[in-house]
Amino acid sequence: MTRRGIDPYKGWWDLPGGFLENGEKPLDGLLRELHEELGVAPLGVPTLLGADIDEYPRDDIAAEARFVLGLFYRCELAADAPLVPADDVVEAAWFPLDALPAEIAFPINRRFVEGLARSV
Repeated sequence: MTRRGIDPYKGWWDLPGGFLENGEKPLDGLLRELHEELGVAPLGVPTLLGADIDEYPRDDIAAEARFVLGLFYRCELAADAPLVPADDVVEAAWFPLDALPAEIAFPINRRFVEGLARSV
């Protein structure tokens, strides 16, 4: 997981990711975000695990809430791949599914990781 360096949820744990650029394909966006936030590239092709919708918090840019479609992928990394926090990430850490942090940013992420924990 990654610790957010920006609002919303600054300082909370998050899953690596972000918004797609205009015209960007989801897999290309995933690869770009992994590189920007952690300096890593997955081994092989990531596997789509699921999708869900969430309400992104209002901010100064959008007076109304924005709804987002979250896509969740399983990415295999090299065992010795260092996670180098960058961009809007200030820290990265691995957590066992039975010991997740209390402060997980965005309800969509909490639902997803808790669902993973129940399925193993």
